[in-house]
This record gives sequence, C-alpha cells and structure tokens, in this order.
Amino acid sequence: MDSEEAAQLAERCLPALQTKGVSDIKAIASVECHRIAGVWTGEGGIAEIIVQDDGGTTVPIIAKSIGTYRNCDAQQLQDHWSYYNEVSFYETDLPDRMCAAGVLCPQPLFVERRSSGQGSGARKSRRATGAQNSERTQELLRRFGVKSDDSSEEMDEAVICMTKLDGGRWSSSKSEEALSWLARLHALFWGNKRTDAAVNAGISDQTGFWHLDNRAIEFREMGRGPLKLAAAGIDARLKADRMQTLCHGDPKGANIMWHQDQGVSMYDFQWFGKGPPSKDLV
Repeated sequence: MDSEEAAQLAERCLPALQTKGVSDIKAIASVECHRIAGVWTGEGGIAEIIVQDDGGTTVPIIAKSIGTYRNCDAQQLQDHWSYYNEVSFYETDLPDRMCAAGVLCPQPLFVERRSSGQGSGARKSRRATGAQNSERTQELLRRFGVKSDDSSEEMDEAVICMTKLDGGRWSSSKSEEALSWLARLHALFWGNKRTDAAVNAGISDQTGFWHLDNRAIEFREMGRGPLKLAAAGIDARLKADRMQTLCHGDPKGANIMWHQDQGVSMYDFQWFGKGPPSKDLV
C-alpha cells in the first residue's frame, strides 16, 4: 500500500473514528503506513496506517487488502473465498453488536469493494483454472457479493479498514478467558433465527477451515480408512445439529489478544459463520 492510498483511506475512516468514539481527530496532518503481513494466498496484505492531527494526537488503523481470486490456483481458491466472507462480515453490524456485548473484536471503519478488471470480458489470468469456474466457486462468489446475478462487473478486490486491538500476545494460561469470549459470542447468536439472519446478510453458512465442502483436495488425497469412510456422516451430523450459532471459525492462539484491563479479544474473521459451537472448541 503506497502513501497516497493510505492517506485516502485515512480520510474515508475519519467519520467512523468519530462516531464510534475511537478518536476525536477531525483533520489529518500526516499519515504513515507500514506493511504488517501478507495473506495466506499471496493475494493481498495487511498494513497499519498511523493518522496524526496538528496537535500530535495519533490513532492507528488496520487496513486489510484483498486481491482477486482470479490469480489463485485450485488449492489457493479453497482459502481465498474466506477473505470475501470477511469482507461481508465487516459490511454488517455484527462486529459492532459483538463489541457492545463484550465480545471484543476490530470494529469496521471503512469497507470498499473494487474490480480488478479481470472479469469475464477481460484477458484471462495466467493462473486461471477450471476450479474458478466450478459450480461451488461460482456459488460462493455470488454469496459473498463478488458476482451479481445480473452478470455485471465483478467486485473481486476489496479493502477493509478497522480499528486496531489493544493488548499483546495471548498465552494458554488465559484459556478460560478465551473460552468465555467464545461463550459470549455463541450466546449472542444462539439459534437458527439469528444464524439464518446472518447467513442471509452474506455470512458463510458453514464455519471453519476444515469442513468437507471446502477441503475437497485434501479429502481426495486421504488414504482409505475409517475417518474417510465416516467423513460424509460426520459432516451431515454437524450440519444437522440443532445447537447452531455463529462461530469464530479459527480461534487459535495467533488470532487471540490479551489486554490486562480489557481481557481477551479476537481477530481474523475469515472463517466466521454458522455451525455448532463445538467447532470452535475442538
């Protein structure tokens, strides 16, 4: 992310910074930007934007850029659609509702979808694969707002600007606090009425990285054995479980933060979606 784009995003974030009580900065004097990390598929990255006013007050903004799925191979596609799910998550009021209920997470400041110009009428990507045109991929692209039913221009890139969480690394000594965070999340969206409303708003209808519909390549490569034979039955049982809620989907240590006063917070909502709460606990 270059300095010009960072400055433009900072300006777009100002209204939300004020209305959400994050900062009272009204005018930007300077902007600094540095890259924090890439994303798993290599299509995008995460940057921190430091905004400062004339009085020296600063506020950090986290900007997550999502590149096009059209540069992904079949293996990467299994993961890349989850970034579009995260875009959908931050376009809803779910993050703000979670924070209000004590389920601390980044709050959205500005979300923008963009077109890469690599749509059906453009020259095909050198990495284009049959997997990009599969029925499942096309359904996911429609679900997460990348494609529209009227076949208009694809919005296959995006940027999410969000608040930066306070605190530092979480340790397993705070496992009870992390479980309490998950319990508050699950209680907030417990039941099919609430989960289905979120799914209708664009959130994934299946939580987590490891579910059968999403890991077709790994499933094909599994050796024969009891687990492979039972996989379809386990998958069906989890989908049919009457105890459904919204789950984080990837509550590993790297996605959890700890603050002495605020307690646990979590980020990285790629795999957020509907499922039984046991999926967050295994």
